[in-house]
Amino acid sequence: MKNLSIIFLLISVPFVLRGQVIISPNPTPYGTIGLDQIWLVNLFNTQPQPIEVYMTATLEDSKHGILLNATTPVFKILAGSNRPTFSSSGVKIEYGKGKITQVLRSSGRLPYGQYVLCYRLYSANSNDLIAEFCQEETASPLSPPELANPYDGESIQTTLPLLIWRPPFPPGTIPIEYTIRLVEIKPKQKTMEALEKNIPLLNRRGIASTNLPYPPEAPKLEVGKSYAWQIIAHAGGFSLGSTEVWSFKVVKEETESLLLATDTFFRELKLAPDGSYNPITQKIRFFYPNRWGASILEYENSSPPSNLDRIYYKIYPAGKQDAPLTPTITTNLVSGVNKITINLSGVSGITDGEHYILVLRDVTGRQYYLEFTYNS
Repeated sequence: MKNLSIIFLLISVPFVLRGQVIISPNPTPYGTIGLDQIWLVNLFNTQPQPIEVYMTATLEDSKHGILLNATTPVFKILAGSNRPTFSSSGVKIEYGKGKITQVLRSSGRLPYGQYVLCYRLYSANSNDLIAEFCQEETASPLSPPELANPYDGESIQTTLPLLIWRPPFPPGTIPIEYTIRLVEIKPKQKTMEALEKNIPLLNRRGIASTNLPYPPEAPKLEVGKSYAWQIIAHAGGFSLGSTEVWSFKVVKEETESLLLATDTFFRELKLAPDGSYNPITQKIRFFYPNRWGASILEYENSSPPSNLDRIYYKIYPAGKQDAPLTPTITTNLVSGVNKITINLSGVSGITDGEHYILVLRDVTGRQYYLEFTYNS
């Protein structure tokens, strides 16, 4: 934590109590900032007599937007060191607006990012400012993302590998987005040199899951060549770190790997439509990382109320949002990554060869997309 200011002195207006108390926050556990942790402070009263006071805490985001203003009840500090005990339920809190505030109110924790926390101590009798202290706080994961498959230096037998990685730990309170970069390693190149200098064969942003089947539409990997890859994680515009750079070599192309080019594997949901329509035969298959622990995925027939237990989806023909299909299919979910299959073969109005878009809306209101071409 970097101190922005320890005590702001008003030189022209002397206060009798000013400077009698020193505010010294306790270090918060690395990686997390919660509502109750805001009040982990020490107050050192330099005078022999006790003082009746109240304290305020103001929390701002990195752009100085107000997230909360909180005021404690009146309490007494004795001579010497004092450690007041408050909880988020024992203080008066006024919240700001925006996504960060929504996460803070619902989970009691701040999402990963940088914040400014200011304390102000006032006399309960005169409302004079006694002490003030501001500091920067950074909520960040204990460990960055890690690559998992293919292993570093592995020889694989497919030109369409399933790329898998592990999320930062702990995963945080808002969805994590990943960027993947994959390049060919030229002869006599090191893996890091290749990643920094070579044109990427795969450079995709905004990935919501922790795996990616190598896209059939990307430049094809070739037998006998080696490749380097890396994952970078972000949440709410804040960097959560990057993986090491790993490499693998394609030594053979198995016939079975061609299955990845068909409609039989589970696809990745995207953060926005991009015109890449995936061919499917009767069934949509996709991964859903259930970060919020919802238990049900159901079709959105109208504008449903906010429900932390349900994820909603809808399907409509491309360019015709006002004419959605009505599959009314409900699926149970588990926490973590779900493999979801939706059978559209009996849905009224669906047409062979037409383009469709599936839109999934999570409990925060964020939407994910899967574009597909239907075949029976």
